[in-house]
Amino acid sequence: MSILGVIPAAGKGTRWGGYYKELLPVGNKKWMIDKTITTMFLGGAEDILVVSNKEKIHTHVQHLEKYGFHRLWYTIQREDKDIYGAIYESLPLAGEYNLFAMPDTFIPDNTFVREFTKDFYLGIFKTDKPERFGVIADSGRVVNKDESLKGVYDAWGTIVWSKEVAEFWKNLDIDTYTTAINLAISTFGLNTFQMDYYFDLASWNDYTNLIKRLQNENNSSNSS
Repeated sequence: MSILGVIPAAGKGTRWGGYYKELLPVGNKKWMIDKTITTMFLGGAEDILVVSNKEKIHTHVQHLEKYGFHRLWYTIQREDKDIYGAIYESLPLAGEYNLFAMPDTFIPDNTFVREFTKDFYLGIFKTDKPERFGVIADSGRVVNKDESLKGVYDAWGTIVWSKEVAEFWKNLDIDTYTTAINLAISTFGLNTFQMDYYFDLASWNDYTNLIKRLQNENNSSNSS
């Protein structure tokens, strides 16, 4: 079974003053994008497509080649369609299954280590800050960053889709990832798998909290 990993890395990092969040360090010779790539390979990806932009692509190539990553493909996101633009670039290369994760998020190593038999999945996690994420509403559809939502919701952090879903999307004019997700749900159904944690580096405070957690875990393992 062919599996393609898809990483949307064309963002301009405006909330970070143009800094490439995917290159933030998260350990000794470890960076955010490296973690995402490793997670996809652990989940069975044979190749990974890094979707970049004209300003960043050379940095991505140099970084990932320097640290020994292989079986990577690169392309430039041509359409201004939020992160659906990255999904759109991947559709002609679709595998039997396709793994999608963002390079500025920290997810468990075993996120994709599971058997996929349905056409469409969302990797979800619990959040009490639904206004920050795309969450599954009572209707079973995804609502994105709705400031009116309060309470604990299931938010999505990763996506898995089949070649059939890729062919379905290819034939539609879609502008946003939320629209793409909801069209897939309405056509193929919603299947989910739980992630134990999910760290989205939307701010410097998010990053420092992640580093503190990783340091505490490292100190605990060294003392045991």
